[in-house]
Amino acid sequence: MSSYGRKFRDGWVPESPDLEGKYRVYMVAPYLPRMRFFLQRKVFRNEQGRVYGNNEFLGFIRVARFRVEKGKSLSDPDLDVIRIVYDDPANPFFVRPLVDEVRQVGPDEYLGQGMFTVLGKPFWAFWFLVRR
Repeated sequence: MSSYGRKFRDGWVPESPDLEGKYRVYMVAPYLPRMRFFLQRKVFRNEQGRVYGNNEFLGFIRVARFRVEKGKSLSDPDLDVIRIVYDDPANPFFVRPLVDEVRQVGPDEYLGQGMFTVLGKPFWAFWFLVRR
C-alpha cells in the first residue's frame, strides 16, 4: 500500500462535514511535488440539506457537476468515504463514471482518490488533495 493509501485509510469521515465554499485541488503522486492544474478548485454548495458542486478552472470555467454523499468506498467496502459523484446528465459521457472518494486528513484538508467504473468494476485512477 502506498503512503497515500495509508494516509487515506488513516483519515476519517466527519459526522457532519462542512464543505460549503471553494477548495483548492492538488494532484499528488509519490516522489512528485503537489501540482495544481489551471488553478483547479472544487466548489461546494449546500442546497436544501444536500451538497452539490462543480469543478472550476482558472477562476471562471465551471465543469463537471457533482453531488456529494456519504457511502462505502468502491475500492474497500469496509471503509466509509465522502463520495463526489459525477453521474449527472449535464456532464459529458466520459465524466459520468467518475466518483471521487475523500476522507479528512487534517483541518479543512481531504485526501481523495479518483475512481472510474467500467463495465460495473471500479478502477483506481489518481490521488488528489483538497484544501479550503
